[in-house]
Amino acid sequence: MTSRRKANNPPEVLSASYLEGAKNKNDLLKRLKTITEHLSEEDVDPHSPHYPGLSSLSTSLVSVNDDDDTSYIYLNHKDKDIRLHSVLACMELFYIYAPEPPWNENEIIEIFQQMIRQLGNLATCIPNDTSVSNQVHQYEAYFRILEQLSEVKIGVVLVDLVRTEQAPHALETLCELIKTILTCVHVDHPPEVGQHAESAVAACVEEFEGNIPNPVLDELLMPVGSGPVTYVIDPKSKENPPAQIQQTNPSYLVAAKVLRKTEDKISSPIANLLNGIFSGDPKTLQSTSLSAHDSTESPPSSGKKKKKGDKDTSSPTLNFTKEVGAGDVYSIAYELHRITPMILTTVIGTVASDLTNTDVDKRWQATKLLGRLFAARTSDIAKRFGPCFRDWLRRSYDPEGAIREMMIRSLTNFLSSHYNQTELCRDVSEALSVIIKLDKITEIRVYAIHQVCELAHSATSDDAETSEMGEANRRATHPISAVSAELLNAVGSRVSSKFKTERKDAITGLARIYYKHYVTKKLQHVQAGGENVDIDEILDVLSKENVDKVLEEKFSWIPQKVFESVFFSDEQDPDLRSRIFQIVDDIMLGTMKKEGAMLSPTSRAVGLAMILQSLQTKESANKWMCTLFSHRSNLQRSLGAYLDARSKAKECESGSAEAFTADAEAMEKLEKMAALCAPPPALGKPTEVGDLETVLRKFHAAKDKHIFRILSTIATPTHSPSARLRALDELPKRTKSLGNATSSWVRSMTRRCAMGSFINSESIEHCILLAQECFESGDCEAASHFLRCVKIATSIFPALGGTKEGFENLAEFFDLSRTTVMTSAMKKDMEKFGIVTMISDILAKAASSRTGKKEKDTDSVDTLRNQLHRTCTREGTPEQARNAVYAIAAMMQPRSKPITDLSVRARKEKNEFDPILKALVNPSRLSIPDDDANPKTKERIISVLTAITAIAECAPYAFNASGEGSKLGWGERAIKFALDSALLGRNNRLDTSRDDGDDSEGSDSEEESPQKSGRKKAKETKDGVSVHCQIMCESIELLVTHIRSTVVSARRSAKNAELESPSSTYIAEVFSTLAKILEDGGVPPSSVNGRYCKTALDRATLRRSAAINLLRLCDSGLKLEDTYLTSRMWHLLSNVLLDDEASVRDSMAEELSFMLSGTGKYRHGGVGSAPSMQFIAFVTLCAESRKAGKVKTAMMQCISSLRGSIAQCQAQVRAMGKAAEKNFENNLKKKLMPEYCVPYALHLLAFRHETASAAGTLAGEDDSDVEMDTEELAQNEEASEKRLKKRLKFLFDPLIQSLGERADNVSLV
Repeated sequence: MTSRRKANNPPEVLSASYLEGAKNKNDLLKRLKTITEHLSEEDVDPHSPHYPGLSSLSTSLVSVNDDDDTSYIYLNHKDKDIRLHSVLACMELFYIYAPEPPWNENEIIEIFQQMIRQLGNLATCIPNDTSVSNQVHQYEAYFRILEQLSEVKIGVVLVDLVRTEQAPHALETLCELIKTILTCVHVDHPPEVGQHAESAVAACVEEFEGNIPNPVLDELLMPVGSGPVTYVIDPKSKENPPAQIQQTNPSYLVAAKVLRKTEDKISSPIANLLNGIFSGDPKTLQSTSLSAHDSTESPPSSGKKKKKGDKDTSSPTLNFTKEVGAGDVYSIAYELHRITPMILTTVIGTVASDLTNTDVDKRWQATKLLGRLFAARTSDIAKRFGPCFRDWLRRSYDPEGAIREMMIRSLTNFLSSHYNQTELCRDVSEALSVIIKLDKITEIRVYAIHQVCELAHSATSDDAETSEMGEANRRATHPISAVSAELLNAVGSRVSSKFKTERKDAITGLARIYYKHYVTKKLQHVQAGGENVDIDEILDVLSKENVDKVLEEKFSWIPQKVFESVFFSDEQDPDLRSRIFQIVDDIMLGTMKKEGAMLSPTSRAVGLAMILQSLQTKESANKWMCTLFSHRSNLQRSLGAYLDARSKAKECESGSAEAFTADAEAMEKLEKMAALCAPPPALGKPTEVGDLETVLRKFHAAKDKHIFRILSTIATPTHSPSARLRALDELPKRTKSLGNATSSWVRSMTRRCAMGSFINSESIEHCILLAQECFESGDCEAASHFLRCVKIATSIFPALGGTKEGFENLAEFFDLSRTTVMTSAMKKDMEKFGIVTMISDILAKAASSRTGKKEKDTDSVDTLRNQLHRTCTREGTPEQARNAVYAIAAMMQPRSKPITDLSVRARKEKNEFDPILKALVNPSRLSIPDDDANPKTKERIISVLTAITAIAECAPYAFNASGEGSKLGWGERAIKFALDSALLGRNNRLDTSRDDGDDSEGSDSEEESPQKSGRKKAKETKDGVSVHCQIMCESIELLVTHIRSTVVSARRSAKNAELESPSSTYIAEVFSTLAKILEDGGVPPSSVNGRYCKTALDRATLRRSAAINLLRLCDSGLKLEDTYLTSRMWHLLSNVLLDDEASVRDSMAEELSFMLSGTGKYRHGGVGSAPSMQFIAFVTLCAESRKAGKVKTAMMQCISSLRGSIAQCQAQVRAMGKAAEKNFENNLKKKLMPEYCVPYALHLLAFRHETASAAGTLAGEDDSDVEMDTEELAQNEEASEKRLKKRLKFLFDPLIQSLGERADNVSLV
């Protein structure tokens, strides 16, 4: 309090006469100031004879006008300064006369009312504000009023009037006083202002005895309800309307301090008030001004309908506002938990009772308030009020959608703030999971997915990281442990949703979470180590020992979900397919920007191995990953073909027929490329045409040459990251003039085509280096993980393994794996993880795409060729031998410089493969082993046959070369062995004598070593198939491969490189031999005495091999089936589709799907040919197969291809005349129109014994010998009828559905 001075002026000043003697307004103001100054002196005593006029002065200050007894002369004076100093004088008199003021009740009320008006000016009066004149003196005067209220506790005078009910307006005046005191404090005021305000209000509250009137409580609670932060207009804002900024709410702070200071007295009254409002007590509601409705958000029933196009950033149906409701009981109750939480002890139960209220608004408000209270970081209410918390959780299943949405937000907030309450979080996670999985409204599920994904993505990596943060940061974050594995799995379950937005948002959120919390954590030490990271750090990442099980359980499955999403095709959901490309390229292993990649190349290589390792347990995910990148590979090839065709068209003379033809070809290739891209977006603007034809026409006619130059840089998989960034940056800008639809289509196509951070040349080169490092460190398992990355990448993008550094490193690694001296344990690991096999497979795929020197190989490549030769002839397994041959053939004819001269090719083949063939057909190798032969000798014959088969496929000129003089050629000897010795059993060995000049590798050390005494049992492979059965299967592969390769190559023979087709006798013998094996149930002619193929597995394996290879001989591109395939053979082939062994049925059905789709072995020169109608009819027998889906898909592709061929053929014959049209109707139509497969299918079904109406069976079974009663016969007939309908439907559905709504072939079918 300001110190009071001793009196040093005459006491006459303190009298009414002195005040009333003023001559004018200025004199009156001066006299009031003098009176106020003297009244503040410390020795003024109202009862002292020294101040006889003090009483009259008090009366004069509240005197009224003669003509208006309600208007006070000084308190209501026109001059504001006079009013102010009149109040100041009265404040001093309150102090002097305390505790009994010298006025009556009405006069006291009038003084307080004017006092309140003057005190309100303090809120706008800042002491340090020099922009306003006389600001300091005004502040001191207003501050003096507040100071007197605080220290003299003048407000208790009003409290006494309220308690005694002596003045009618005392309560209203007291409420207005408290409100003014709380609101007069400004954020820029000195702290003393807030302290005096707190003391003044607290004095009034403490003066009450017993109950405190509700209006008084209202004034205290309203600032509390407005919260600690308020929004004010930014004085610096130049916007219209002005922007708002956040500011500390000083009224809230003062009210909070008052509540804490008077908690003992005020707790019960506030609790009673809140309970009365929440319970709807009429008396309470009548006595309070607090609102019983939550004003911060609109409840469901009062929410306005959203206009179309309005954005909602938080919830699909709830309306939000930035304004904070100060007078609603819900906001007040929430803020009280921060200030005096004990007040809510009885209130929580009252609020919880509204959770089951039939009124949606009340239920919504109660649910929201409890959600805020339970989720508050400073609250432990959820733990203390367990039953109420569980009741609140049940609102997750509320029938009202808006309440469930609000629960989602509250539940995620709870997990964020109370992650250490494990039991409660478990219940919350379960409730959220149920909403995500089972809620009936798609928008609510999507909102829940957004909230959970954002919760997980914004989390810190672990609890330790959170605990190391400062207090301020810790309040705003949470560890990833707050999000349970169950919750993420619930999000993952929506990836397969039938709603596009839901599955797209779910997979996007999961991928972002996976990168932040799994990839970065697992690779943190690798990333920190840079390019020179220690190999042990890399091995730790891939090791299965000491893994964080919680981390693996929570995140390791996410890549599987990402790639399984590829299941949705462009026809079903093009946006999702585009999003998957974006996720894989820019999220899962970080993104590459102009300033650099988020992860180093080494980290990305390790991350790639880590992801593919997680996919090994999920075959479907691995398959869809390959499908995704095959899509990119096909798009790159299509783009390259289009750019070449367009460039060729531009070279033609403008306006010429050649130019029109070339341009049409380029446009056709563009349309094929567009089939691999997402369709143009629907922009919804009349001026923007988004149909594909218009977009392609605009794009093709673009005059900016740089568009196509930039595209050419990303048309190969080996392009650099900078090429991708440039394409994504410049192409949208350059194509903007073509229209938004075209620009968007080009951007989407570019993103799909360009190589991202997941698989690219840089990461694959690092995978090769890391595989070699792991191998040198003795960890074959880790090396296999990196090699698997390279194998998958090169199987789709062969050029990725053919870069100069990459291929040289592969060659060095292959040599290292073959020459390194290693322990027996490491040898076992090499065999277990297939190191050599994988390297040879990679070399076979990448060799034709290698860059660098071609004419003169480097030393490393020469060494590689020697090792490949050795693998073919001596040490390799069957798969390694096959891969070695493929690699040698690919190195001989690189894709970058293909050999067009067949004579040159024939000469190169003979030079390269003659020595290998000579070594392979040596009698010491190419002979059927005896039962007591060395086990390795038995197995080596299989490798020999595999290598010979590969040579027959890759080098037909070398294989079919004639021998010297009258001797048989090397390939002819191999054929003679396979057919005569292995299958027909005519000769036991190829020849007992060696030819002159046999190579020194003719015998192996193991064969020359003396055999151990005793008879050894014929060895079987790991899958149980005997060696002799494998010999026969490989012999069949050799014969069929030789026929196929020779027939195809003979058609394009040149004059200097003539190649004769196999003799008709030889081909017919192969056909009949394979058919005989099928007829005999898998027993070859060489084993009619039962010597070999005794087991059911052997016979099934041989049946599968014979059937598949016989089907390959019926490839329409070979044109052999018309001559050599008899009806009997065709029926035998069809029987395999219903073989007793499931593996045989599945293999045959899969091979049929390849034939139908023109893929695999049925693709010649990059073009597949449709099969004849008799093989399309085989589809009807695949209805019950486990590969039925694959067969049906291939059937649809086949039908689509045939219909395209028909349309093209019809256009051609129309131009050729009526004779051609007649020929089409009589001949070609029956070969091209897929409906003509139906007679063949009916023929097959009619000769099946299980068909109810069949007159007999193909196998010659006599059903008359089978006795069965009438009931059993009826059941069999019913089952047969159902099977027949299913098979026919399986055939008819694709035929009819392929035409869509315009299907007009029903009657024909």
